[in-house]
Amino acid sequence: MLEKVPPELAGLSLAVFLAIVRIWGDERDNKFMRIFIETVICGCLSLTFSFAVLAVGMSVYWSAFIGGMIGYLGSTTLHAIAVKIIHSKIDKMK
Repeated sequence: MLEKVPPELAGLSLAVFLAIVRIWGDERDNKFMRIFIETVICGCLSLTFSFAVLAVGMSVYWSAFIGGMIGYLGSTTLHAIAVKIIHSKIDKMK
C-alpha cells in the first residue's frame, strides 16, 4: 500500500504531522497559530528538499525520510543548523 503513495506526498505528510504533534506536545506553547505556521513552514521545507533530492540524483524515497526529519526537528532547529553551517563556511574563507 505504501508503494502507491508518492514519496513527495509522504514526506510532506510526515513533516506536517510531526510538526503538529511536536508543538502540540509542548505544554508551554501550543497555540493554534504557532501550530499552523510551523506546519506550513515544515511542509514547504519538505517539498523544497524533495526537489533537491531529485536534483542531486538521489532516490525519491529519501523524500519521505527527509520530510519526517524536518517535521521532527522543526524549522527553528533547521534554521539554527543552516546558520551554523553558513558561518563555518564563511570563517573558512577568511
